[in-house]
Amino acid sequence: MNALAVGNLEHDDHYKSLQASANAARRKYTTDYQSAQAQWKNNVPSGSPDFHTWLNDPAQFALLDQINSDKVEVLNKDQQLQDYVKQIEAPTKDILDAYDNPQYQGMFSSAFGNVQERKWNLGTNSP
Repeated sequence: MNALAVGNLEHDDHYKSLQASANAARRKYTTDYQSAQAQWKNNVPSGSPDFHTWLNDPAQFALLDQINSDKVEVLNKDQQLQDYVKQIEAPTKDILDAYDNPQYQGMFSSAFGNVQERKWNLGTNSP
């Protein structure tokens, strides 16, 4: 895990790389889809059959297969990015949850009234 990235993904090189891969997959999907639409417009100037009917014709299997493969790649890249974000953000959430846990907080009196303090009892299975 990249400890330096916790809470600061915009400066995380691995995160940027995953984002770039996801964006590249989206661009490829869009390009291939638009290419199929252009082929349909050139091959079917009347507009009949409609694009989706034409694309699902066995003669267009290679185009449809490429578009479906691109879609799977987009979903995979997005999932990798989401998983990484969860991995990086999870320690921050755990730390904040422990910090806010009243089990590890106590009250003490001061000249200004009762004040809540955090007690960190290291070595006693406490945060």
